[in-house]
Amino acid sequence: MGRTVVPTERLMKPIAQFSFGMRAGSVVRIGATAGTDGARRLMGSSPGLVDVVAQTARMLENFEISLNLLGAGTSDVVHIRTWLNDWRDRARFEAAVLDHWPDVVACHSIVGSAGFPIPQAAVEGELVAIVGGTRTALDAPNLATAPAGGANAGVRAGAHHFCTVGPADDVLLADPAARARSCLDRLEIALDAAGLQARDLVMLNVNCSDLRLLPVFDRVLGDRMEPPYPARTVSGVSLPDPRWLFSLDAIAIAGGGKPIGSDSGPHEARASAAMLAGDELFIGGVVGTAVGSGRIESVQSQTHEAWGRIGELLAGAGMTTEDVLHTTNTLTDWRSYDAFNAGYGAHLSPPYPPRVTVVGMLSDAAARVMIDVHAHRGAREGRFIGYASPGSA
Repeated sequence: MGRTVVPTERLMKPIAQFSFGMRAGSVVRIGATAGTDGARRLMGSSPGLVDVVAQTARMLENFEISLNLLGAGTSDVVHIRTWLNDWRDRARFEAAVLDHWPDVVACHSIVGSAGFPIPQAAVEGELVAIVGGTRTALDAPNLATAPAGGANAGVRAGAHHFCTVGPADDVLLADPAARARSCLDRLEIALDAAGLQARDLVMLNVNCSDLRLLPVFDRVLGDRMEPPYPARTVSGVSLPDPRWLFSLDAIAIAGGGKPIGSDSGPHEARASAAMLAGDELFIGGVVGTAVGSGRIESVQSQTHEAWGRIGELLAGAGMTTEDVLHTTNTLTDWRSYDAFNAGYGAHLSPPYPPRVTVVGMLSDAAARVMIDVHAHRGAREGRFIGYASPGSA
């Protein structure tokens, strides 16, 4: 059958090697989406001034366009991840989400990013939707209120569960280990609300405001979980509360997954390099240097190295780059964007899968690039969103 490209002129022409969305089977991934119109103009009523409310409204409209093109709708959304450039915009951003998407209750995580590929963008987001089946938004009374009207214990859609948690308020001044334990306590509460356990986790995103404390988190995690550990991405980012040291975004699939490849990172890191669950493969953050090697290589070379390792993990699951459904890419400096794209584009062919590219800190001081991957066996016959010039769609 092969891949299907659905053209549209309502979304802007991509600025790099990505499509705005892709569907593989029942799973839909919408990549980095900003508040731009089809001509790549950021929304706002005052030229030259950043308007987070107008940009958020347009971002959500663009999400809806992408979902509809892929045979999905807002009722299928299970996870929204948003990056904000300025935390002072958070209240206005959340109000705009509630105003424009009052009935969309999903797992919603928010972290900070030092800008975006489009200058003066205030907000950028991505989402996951699962079409068909049973979908339940979960709330637990002993978890904090979720941002933007989200479900505080996440969303379960069929076998999948998506959730995001931070620490409890009563440990925010305690030592880092207590804050790590609090995050894991809350993760267990969210999993329990979904009828799942830690052994069902397949992907864990650890958002860390101070990467020097990552070993503390790993020691706590090692006391709480047993192998096989989920795949993992660690990002150094700013978090919604300046007192937070960690927050967690997690994906669980009933029955868990099978580890692919050797453990990633140093021996004390509690993570699998990748986890295979049915038709899906989750590859944790891969950097283009050997951890602790101290090598400083070009961004393009590091990107090639990362894709080399990703290719090995895909092969270990019986997949290739044609099965890639989505990538999340972290750079340490926006000045690396062109060099990163040069390396990235050498490993994928059009139609490109959706992706997100943000700036953050990495746990390996020599790394300049990190890539994590969501692959799906249905991607070879997936449905992609393609750009069409005005009047040609």
